[in-house]
Amino acid sequence: MKLTEAVRFCNRFGPGLKAGLDVIRLLESEAKQGPPAQQKAMNRLLDRLRAGDEVGEAMAKDIFFPKTLAAIMVAGDESGKVDRAITLLGKHFESRLEARRKFIKAIAFPLLQLVGGILVISVVIWLMGILSPAGGGEMSDILGFGLRGTNGVLWFWAYIAVTMAFIFAAIWCFTRNVAGVQNLVPFLYMIPKLGPALQTITLSKFCAAMALSYEAGLDPIRSIRLGLASTGSEYYLSVGDRCETAIRKGADLQGALRSSGIFPEEILQEINIAEESGTSAEAMNRLAEDYDRRAQTAVAVMATMASILIRIIIMGLFVFMIFRIASMYLGALNSAMEPI
Repeated sequence: MKLTEAVRFCNRFGPGLKAGLDVIRLLESEAKQGPPAQQKAMNRLLDRLRAGDEVGEAMAKDIFFPKTLAAIMVAGDESGKVDRAITLLGKHFESRLEARRKFIKAIAFPLLQLVGGILVISVVIWLMGILSPAGGGEMSDILGFGLRGTNGVLWFWAYIAVTMAFIFAAIWCFTRNVAGVQNLVPFLYMIPKLGPALQTITLSKFCAAMALSYEAGLDPIRSIRLGLASTGSEYYLSVGDRCETAIRKGADLQGALRSSGIFPEEILQEINIAEESGTSAEAMNRLAEDYDRRAQTAVAVMATMASILIRIIIMGLFVFMIFRIASMYLGALNSAMEPI
């Protein structure tokens, strides 16, 4: 389910439940909304409901729906508090969507500059293939790539495509924890600027999911499981059993999270104060809002770093071209000044 459609679904479904509308009628209406894949998913959901499943249970069986949404619906089926939780979940999805838009907007112009730089180099390669020097033969390879003409441009684009494919493959492997690569997360957090930004964004998802779980009435074990799952990181999910064991041995929520050894002291202190004051739901909502604001700042930091990196790449390409052309020109001058 696309994030934009998840926002729209929550903003329609939550108020509909609050107004007391029948779930079947709401889902029949949803089956007419959104792209074809979403309509099919809603119809599958309706089939499962008519077969006797609860909404949350049916959502959890379908990979189309976000895990957080399915978990909140499961909790709502048990506690009857799903309407407010779904509304808050819509706001959380909307916040994530806005952060994504800001990031894309921040790096859009540097990316256009990078594309422009690639096109300039492509034109130079093409011209070296179609132009001929006065004395005949081929133009000098002023770039040093060994590429000329249309075929040279195609090879140049192929090299760029392979590089981009490698980058996307690395990201894909990391998000899916191929070969346990997410165990490197603690080392990523040690990178200045980038590490704290990544950690803040991840903790923002965790806090939001925990706040939603309190609203929906989940028990501590399931709340932690939902919070860890919302991070989308195997590194965080790996401590789920450790936290559950701590709770079953009598630890409170703060103690269970502390036993994982991966959460910052600030969050643990906030949760401890909330539990002692008996205002866990309100405190988690405040913590989620605070980390949401921090995540917005973290996204801006990452966008700035990405922009700087792209500009460095562009500058490197053009500096290389300038020095390469200058060296060719100076070499020609030196040759011309040598005695015959």
